[in-house]
Amino acid sequence: MATAKLLYRRLDALFGSLKTRRSQPKLLENFLEDCFANLKDDLRLRGGLLYAERRDNFALVKAVGDTGQPLAEVLDPALLPLAEVARHRVYIFGEPDAEGSPHRLGLLPRAAVAGLLVGQRPQRYAVFFLLADGWQRDELDFALNTIRASFDARLVDARVRGSFREAAEIQQSLLVEEPPPFPG
Repeated sequence: MATAKLLYRRLDALFGSLKTRRSQPKLLENFLEDCFANLKDDLRLRGGLLYAERRDNFALVKAVGDTGQPLAEVLDPALLPLAEVARHRVYIFGEPDAEGSPHRLGLLPRAAVAGLLVGQRPQRYAVFFLLADGWQRDELDFALNTIRASFDARLVDARVRGSFREAAEIQQSLLVEEPPPFPG
């Protein structure tokens, strides 16, 4: 189990290394890789999965670590696991055989699973971590809520910056190249 101070430092380093100029899907794919690599031992992560929101479902775009089989290629937002994650933004399925768990529904391998949801419709992303033996609920919940809040803030910031850039480009396009001739 990691000390809180060490976990804070790793989380800080993880967010400090984000390159926010990347597209959202690439940013999240790279983040999943870095998050898994840097936090797998502290949080007892076995594997990670990134799903991106599409029109009617969430599609698998990236898997890292030991994810095993089965892996659902698409997730229906109405299914209990994704609905709980969407409602709470972070949700831990501590018992793999519990009613409504990702394993019981045939979506993920038999393991405790933690999920988080970032972004806003229609660009939301669901991240699921398969948990190894020895994970600690409080530590995991704290880390995932910190990740979710920080990532949501970064996505909002990137969206606002994009809106300002778009507004500047529109305003610039309205300006004439040369001033019109005036008589006299």
